[in-house]
Amino acid sequence: ISLGGDGTTLAALRLGLKYGKKVYGMNLGHLGAYQNEYNSEGLSERLEEAQEIMLYPLKVQALGIQGDIIQQIAWNEVYVRSGDNPQQARLIGSIEGDKRPFFVCGDGHLLATPMGSAAYNVSAGGHKLGFRENLWASTSIAVCRGVNDILPASAHVRLEVVQAAKRSVSLFADNLYLGKVSSCDIFHDFSVGVPLLWDKKKIERFEQSAAQIISKRPRRVQTALTLKGCYRHAYQRS
Repeated sequence: ISLGGDGTTLAALRLGLKYGKKVYGMNLGHLGAYQNEYNSEGLSERLEEAQEIMLYPLKVQALGIQGDIIQQIAWNEVYVRSGDNPQQARLIGSIEGDKRPFFVCGDGHLLATPMGSAAYNVSAGGHKLGFRENLWASTSIAVCRGVNDILPASAHVRLEVVQAAKRSVSLFADNLYLGKVSSCDIFHDFSVGVPLLWDKKKIERFEQSAAQIISKRPRRVQTALTLKGCYRHAYQRS
């Protein structure tokens, strides 16, 4: 049982993955995207009646600028950004099975799960996803050149840093700083997962929200997802 905000529950999910436990969160924070409403009464009954939402983490495997190997999981998003470096980040991205690379010139790039798509991803201008959609968001951060894509959950994305020593970027998994990297591979790890327990009312609210997200999605985006299973959009600001 996780008592706190989203950050507390993200930490609890890592513990749940480590020890093979289910996680039931109650909100004592601000947003409470992952949590149920706080109420200590009838907790045993609520736990028995709660429904499971299986969450599969993003996994990042990266090469540090000193040649070290970095591995971590994330439930919301994985992102790289220039941070304390005054130079713009320049990245070459590729998606396994797709011959078209994408280029990023700006602050950085992030990849977000459906649950995480409503967090940093939205403030970066990315697409919000329904929590049950088998998709993830690929969004460039404050850039003059980048992409704003929706990818299938099976996608494997590789980011390579151009001039990593000069234009260094920092890697983050959720709220964890992992170091400066020269390249990283990001993908969903469907071999492991954590059951997140939600009250029926919580699921109903999220299903209504997901229906609204899909209904408000631009037609070109929904058409691309229906026909191709992904939406690719590269852009360049003058």
